[in-house]
Amino acid sequence: MTKITCTYAYPADGRGYPESGLTALEVAQARLSHDGHRYDLRREEGGWQLYVSQGSVNSAAGKMVAAWDGASPYGKLLFSRAATESDAWDDLAPRIVTASWSDVPEAMTDADYQAMMAEG
Repeated sequence: MTKITCTYAYPADGRGYPESGLTALEVAQARLSHDGHRYDLRREEGGWQLYVSQGSVNSAAGKMVAAWDGASPYGKLLFSRAATESDAWDDLAPRIVTASWSDVPEAMTDADYQAMMAEG
Protein backbone atom coordinates (compact mmCIF):
# COMPACT_ATOMS: atom_id res chain seq x y z
CA MET A 1 0.00 0.00 0.00
CA THR A 2 1.17 3.49 -0.78
CA LYS A 3 1.63 5.47 2.42
CA ILE A 4 -0.38 8.66 2.37
CA THR A 5 0.36 10.62 5.49
CA CYS A 6 -2.65 12.42 6.86
CA THR A 7 -3.64 14.37 9.90
CA TYR A 8 -7.15 14.36 11.19
CA ALA A 9 -8.88 15.88 14.19
CA TYR A 10 -11.99 14.86 16.08
CA PRO A 11 -13.77 18.02 17.22
CA ALA A 12 -15.84 16.21 19.88
CA ASP A 13 -14.35 18.32 22.68
CA GLY A 14 -14.65 21.55 20.71
CA ARG A 15 -10.89 21.83 20.18
CA GLY A 16 -9.88 18.82 18.12
CA TYR A 17 -6.65 16.96 18.66
CA PRO A 18 -4.61 15.90 15.63
CA GLU A 19 -2.93 12.59 15.12
CA SER A 20 -0.39 12.57 12.30
CA GLY A 21 1.60 10.05 10.31
CA LEU A 22 -1.40 7.89 9.44
CA THR A 23 -1.88 5.88 6.25
CA ALA A 24 -4.90 6.47 4.05
CA LEU A 25 -6.35 3.18 5.32
CA GLU A 26 -5.97 4.22 8.97
CA VAL A 27 -7.68 7.55 8.32
CA ALA A 28 -10.42 5.84 6.27
CA GLN A 29 -11.16 3.41 9.09
CA ALA A 30 -11.20 6.23 11.64
CA ARG A 31 -13.66 8.22 9.52
CA LEU A 32 -15.86 5.18 8.92
CA SER A 33 -16.07 4.33 12.62
CA HIS A 34 -16.52 7.94 13.81
CA ASP A 35 -19.13 8.34 16.56
CA GLY A 36 -19.77 4.59 16.86
CA HIS A 37 -20.70 3.92 13.25
CA ARG A 38 -20.03 0.49 11.77
CA TYR A 39 -18.77 -0.49 8.33
CA ASP A 40 -18.34 -3.64 6.29
CA LEU A 41 -16.61 -4.32 2.97
CA ARG A 42 -18.61 -7.05 1.23
CA ARG A 43 -17.78 -9.17 -1.79
CA GLU A 44 -20.44 -8.68 -4.45
CA GLU A 45 -20.79 -9.49 -8.11
CA GLY A 46 -17.98 -7.72 -9.95
CA GLY A 47 -16.09 -6.45 -6.91
CA TRP A 48 -16.35 -5.10 -3.38
CA GLN A 49 -19.05 -2.81 -1.95
CA LEU A 50 -18.56 -0.75 1.20
CA TYR A 51 -21.53 -0.63 3.57
CA VAL A 52 -21.93 1.75 6.50
CA SER A 53 -24.45 2.03 9.30
CA GLN A 54 -26.91 4.89 9.08
CA GLY A 55 -26.41 5.63 12.76
CA SER A 56 -24.09 4.81 15.61
CA VAL A 57 -24.08 1.47 17.40
CA ASN A 58 -26.19 3.02 20.18
CA SER A 59 -28.83 4.56 17.92
CA ALA A 60 -31.94 3.06 16.41
CA ALA A 61 -30.66 3.92 12.92
CA GLY A 62 -28.08 1.15 12.71
CA LYS A 63 -29.23 -0.26 9.35
CA MET A 64 -26.35 -0.99 6.95
CA VAL A 65 -26.55 0.78 3.58
CA ALA A 66 -24.27 1.11 0.56
CA ALA A 67 -21.71 3.89 1.10
CA TRP A 68 -21.22 6.93 -1.13
CA ASP A 69 -18.33 9.40 -1.19
CA GLY A 70 -20.62 12.43 -1.16
CA ALA A 71 -24.19 13.63 -1.11
CA SER A 72 -26.64 12.79 -3.88
CA PRO A 73 -26.58 13.53 -6.77
CA TYR A 74 -22.83 14.26 -6.72
CA GLY A 75 -21.50 11.32 -4.73
CA LYS A 76 -20.23 8.09 -6.23
CA LEU A 77 -20.82 4.61 -4.87
CA LEU A 78 -17.85 3.32 -2.85
CA PHE A 79 -17.34 0.19 -4.95
CA SER A 80 -14.11 -1.39 -6.12
CA ARG A 81 -13.55 -3.89 -8.91
CA ALA A 82 -10.34 -5.12 -7.23
CA ALA A 83 -9.69 -8.86 -7.11
CA THR A 84 -8.89 -9.03 -3.39
CA GLU A 85 -10.24 -7.36 -0.25
CA SER A 86 -6.81 -5.87 0.46
CA ASP A 87 -6.65 -4.35 -3.02
CA ALA A 88 -10.21 -3.06 -2.61
CA TRP A 89 -9.20 -1.23 0.59
CA ASP A 90 -6.17 0.22 -1.25
CA ASP A 91 -8.53 1.43 -3.97
CA LEU A 92 -11.23 2.83 -1.66
CA ALA A 93 -9.18 4.33 1.20
CA PRO A 94 -8.12 7.52 -0.65
CA ARG A 95 -11.75 8.13 -1.68
CA ILE A 96 -12.92 7.66 1.91
CA VAL A 97 -10.24 10.06 3.16
CA THR A 98 -11.54 12.79 0.83
CA ALA A 99 -15.26 11.89 1.01
CA SER A 100 -17.58 14.80 1.61
CA TRP A 101 -19.50 13.74 4.74
CA SER A 102 -21.00 16.53 6.81
CA ASP A 103 -21.14 14.52 10.05
CA VAL A 104 -17.56 13.20 10.01
CA PRO A 105 -14.34 15.15 10.69
CA GLU A 106 -12.32 15.94 7.59
CA ALA A 107 -8.80 14.70 6.99
CA MET A 108 -5.86 16.69 5.72
CA THR A 109 -2.29 15.88 4.80
CA ASP A 110 0.41 16.45 7.37
CA ALA A 111 1.89 19.15 5.09
CA ASP A 112 -1.44 21.00 4.92
CA TYR A 113 -1.86 20.73 8.68
CA GLN A 114 1.64 22.11 9.32
CA ALA A 115 0.97 25.00 6.91
CA MET A 116 -2.31 25.78 8.67
CA MET A 117 -0.61 25.78 12.08
CA ALA A 118 2.19 28.02 10.78
CA GLU A 119 -0.38 30.58 9.62
CA GLY A 120 -1.70 30.46 13.19
